[in-house]
Amino acid sequence: LREKLHQAGLKNGVTMKSGVYCWLLGPTYETPAEIRMLAKLGGDMVGMSTVPEVIAAAHLGVKVAGVACITNYAAGLK
Repeated sequence: LREKLHQAGLKNGVTMKSGVYCWLLGPTYETPAEIRMLAKLGGDMVGMSTVPEVIAAAHLGVKVAGVACITNYAAGLK
């Protein structure tokens, strides 16, 4: 699925990058300490959704590929 997304992006002039999406419970934004922890664990981005939905879909046998639009730097990053 990831390759199909990348090909669709190329076909439509959209730059697609791969990364590791991390999830934190929220409803507050992540702290600088949490960002440092996730970076050390190999995370590239973090959000408060998507992961629970993917877990539920995978439990049902659904193949899932996610597309994220990164809109802001995390706390402590410039």
